[in-house]
Amino acid sequence: MSHHPSWLCRQAALAVCAAGAFVSYSYCTIAATNEDIGRAPLADKLGAALPTGVGVPVMQVEAVFEGGTLMELDPEFLGKTLTMRTPIAAAGWHALNVGKIFYGLNSSIAPGITQIELYDTNGLNGFMGPGLLNAGAGTNPLVSSQHSRVANHSWVGRTMEPLDVLERVDWLVERDDMVHVVAVHNISGLINPLLSNSMNSISVGVSNGNHETVALSLGGIYTANRTRPEIVAPAGATSFAAPMISAAAATLIGVGHSQPALSQNQFYKSPRTGEIIYHAETSEVIKAALLAGASRQAFNSDGSIIYGYRGAASTESDNGLDTRYGAGQVNLQNSYFILAAGEQKSLQDGGRALNSADGFHYDANFGGANGSNSTATYDFVAGWTGQTLTA
Repeated sequence: MSHHPSWLCRQAALAVCAAGAFVSYSYCTIAATNEDIGRAPLADKLGAALPTGVGVPVMQVEAVFEGGTLMELDPEFLGKTLTMRTPIAAAGWHALNVGKIFYGLNSSIAPGITQIELYDTNGLNGFMGPGLLNAGAGTNPLVSSQHSRVANHSWVGRTMEPLDVLERVDWLVERDDMVHVVAVHNISGLINPLLSNSMNSISVGVSNGNHETVALSLGGIYTANRTRPEIVAPAGATSFAAPMISAAAATLIGVGHSQPALSQNQFYKSPRTGEIIYHAETSEVIKAALLAGASRQAFNSDGSIIYGYRGAASTESDNGLDTRYGAGQVNLQNSYFILAAGEQKSLQDGGRALNSADGFHYDANFGGANGSNSTATYDFVAGWTGQTLTA
């Protein structure tokens, strides 16, 4: 199989919560959801070796940290360090429940996360302003003080200058390998380009399909009708689907960073943080592993169903995804085994004649420029029965 990729990765606002209603999660629901998204079967296979996001610093950004329960006092966050970057004293129910799903001890698929920084979108020292992005300023975005690897955005918004915000987020993903997971709006047709219209982030919807599905024409590479969301999770609102994906991303980053051998001993240092980033934990590979591992069919415990993936012309996007569900529903087990199979180079980069059924390849020099290859060939052995290839 020869593949000719076209790479797009190298390249003051109103914000509202993406959730439409309060959602309460019981432990019974958590267990069922873990089964739905492939975490439970992965735990059955790996046992004590199950990855939990240990050592991966993360960021949670909220539209507003409204007054309410002190997060530090919640038993879900026992032993975790929560640092308020925006000067606020408390966080309300939305932030609390997003945090539980993202890094809670009992509610998250990544309970090993212990280092969390919290940002308000617009407040004093807020995420979009001088706290990190420096939107509207003539200076670059800042480096996360704790070198966060995943940022969760369970909010949507608009601004008069959306390109400045989106380009800065895309730049952070590329320069710092900081994965940004963003919720799309819960209301179809009500377009809020922040932050789901960005290129390098991972846009998230819900498995029942009740969410925004297209991108706006904003100029430059940010063209109209790009597929949004790119992946979904079984939740009552996109605010609570996004942290499931954030937790999955943190889990995979932990795997890639703790097992350098998966990356064929090839790595580079992030130019701004100075950290070693192995190929298996790059923002590109993490996003690819999540999307390639997603389930194209799902029958979930909450009653949501994914069936008939790309089953009609109206649901077929030009890039091979489904207009309603993107790549499908997150499946941690599939994505884990893609990474765990290790990096497998193309033939043009000195790879082997036959590739295994699972795997990945990160090519930092591709596209034909400066003598680099413009074709990447990966050969597989097909079985006698029908098989599906997802890439």
